[in-house]
Amino acid sequence: MNPTSPGSGAIRIGRLLGIELFVDPWIALPFLMVASSNSNMGLGLAWMGIVFVSVLLHEYGHALAGRSCGVKTHSITLGMLGGVALLENKQRTVKQDLWITVAGPLVNVVLWLGCTVLLTRLIMVGQDAAWMEWLAVTAYLNWWLLLFNLIPAFPMDGGRILHGLLLLAGQSRWKALYVVSVVACIAAVGMGAWGLWDWLSEESSFPIFRLLIAWQVWVGARQRLSFLKQIEHTAPELAPGPGQI
Repeated sequence: MNPTSPGSGAIRIGRLLGIELFVDPWIALPFLMVASSNSNMGLGLAWMGIVFVSVLLHEYGHALAGRSCGVKTHSITLGMLGGVALLENKQRTVKQDLWITVAGPLVNVVLWLGCTVLLTRLIMVGQDAAWMEWLAVTAYLNWWLLLFNLIPAFPMDGGRILHGLLLLAGQSRWKALYVVSVVACIAAVGMGAWGLWDWLSEESSFPIFRLLIAWQVWVGARQRLSFLKQIEHTAPELAPGPGQI
């Protein structure tokens, strides 16, 4: 999906590298939750700051990869559950789509590996400065952002990557969409169960975000499956044949 506006209520905060930057007011919620539940409020807020800076850099990975393919990015919006780079609705090849999608997680790989290698090197030469801890924090958070984004379900990058790989493998767009939607349902159930378990066992401070993401993935996947079924019943000539789904 390539919407052309950042969404109602989004607040413009500036422009960088020719791309408009917005924040959704709901982005304040995780910061408020951290501030109210963490005994070391400053440390918790700093962690959240690193997360959202990393997400912003991730979105710029998508945007700059799109620019290399001749695709403009209208804006980048940071919200409660992550970021969205709004690319122009310009026709592009499957390989270009894959490159634009993969570029985001590659930023997290660079941040994770870069901080890890630098931290290791500093330790090996005997450095023991307090700021080195933030290299470890940045590496840790980007590792988890990478894993989260590679979940093979829309709207995460992993779902788009799986969709693109299926198309490159010769599958029809219908079958690729069907497979990704089914996998997304399974992933949503898994994330929801994990979040519910953490909530009931009180092993995590913020299972609500995992549950919200699971719900978002589930609803999106069910809508795509319903769309495919509707096409099959109302316009069978457009629906994929037996060999496609």
